[in-house]
Amino acid sequence: MPSSQFPVILAGTDYTAALIQSIVPWTAWKAADTPRSNTTTLANDPDLTVPVVANGSYLFLCLLFATGAAISTGDLKAAFTWPAGGSGKFGSAGFATGSAVPNWNAARTTSATSVPFGVNGASSSWALLGGMLLNGATAGSLTLQWAQNTSNATATTLQANSGLLVVRTA
Repeated sequence: MPSSQFPVILAGTDYTAALIQSIVPWTAWKAADTPRSNTTTLANDPDLTVPVVANGSYLFLCLLFATGAAISTGDLKAAFTWPAGGSGKFGSAGFATGSAVPNWNAARTTSATSVPFGVNGASSSWALLGGMLLNGATAGSLTLQWAQNTSNATATTLQANSGLLVVRTA
């Protein structure tokens, strides 16, 4: 099985700020709730975004907590965007839409292709998304996008303490 180390640090390597920053995982956390109502149009989350470098490879995990209307009423859908020329895959687990039954969603292979999740009313529901990104020649950001799965006047709220962890692998 292939494996690699990133970055490769040889004896005598100068420890620059850029080298040290390339080793440390990027994290993004929501400090406050973000509500969205009456929309099924995916939009960037204001907090869950991290920079990615040109030609970098990444693994990422995103843990979401949400509340909203009664299950199967508004629910939530989520996706990721990344720079043009990048390619990636992500999959997810959370409540199935329309029920509080756990569900695994199939892997998505293009940015902005969403996966749906059930949101169980005022009870905090969770979703876990994980994937990889092989970025192309353009630097930019890996960003969570989300909206209601079904438009509803009761806001679906992505809660504080939802987070995104991104580790560079090459």
